[in-house]
Amino acid sequence: MRRLGSWARTAWPVLLAAATGLGLAAPAGAQEPPSAVTVSMKEFEYRPPTVTVALGGTVTWTYDEEATDVAGCESPLLQTVPGVMCPGHSVTAVDKGPDGQPLFDSGLHRADGFPYSFRFDAPGTYRYFCVVHGGDNANNPLTAMNGEVVVPGAPVVAPLTPTPAGTGGAAPGTGGVEVQGAALARSGGAGPVGPTVAAALLVLALLLRRRVVDP
Repeated sequence: MRRLGSWARTAWPVLLAAATGLGLAAPAGAQEPPSAVTVSMKEFEYRPPTVTVALGGTVTWTYDEEATDVAGCESPLLQTVPGVMCPGHSVTAVDKGPDGQPLFDSGLHRADGFPYSFRFDAPGTYRYFCVVHGGDNANNPLTAMNGEVVVPGAPVVAPLTPTPAGTGGAAPGTGGVEVQGAALARSGGAGPVGPTVAAALLVLALLLRRRVVDP
């Protein structure tokens, strides 16, 4: 049941964006994702662990651990016991870019290395973790410091140029992939099927959103 709730938080903004892209406007009262979100790092957690930000928006992570926390990185017990010292936290993307490096990475720091901000210019779900206290091979197996950022929106797809009849081979600008037909031009809305599909996506998005609000 908890897994379904987590999936609902991730899926409903994407479905809502898809419905809007097919020509069905968002219903009255529906809130647009914020353009700026703050995530607190405290007591070995990202708070909240899942956030939604608008396309082109920025997420900022703050280091809010304090020595007065009973179970936190700055707790005197974790700064004085040999072999137990907490070196700080990181915000490190699970997915990597073309250079093999994480899509975003704050580095491992304590308070002097934060806040850290990253702007999300492409839609998708971005999972991240602390390199010490989260991920699949956490140095501290008692913590699960993992989070995700959801950026609604449809991916941008470059239009395909059809291969001239009888020439064969790949069409220009398709990255060496042969195109077997021309992409249909879109004009005058989503077409006869668009509204039906959009309505179905919208209903599903609202049902999932209701589950997130009232689990």
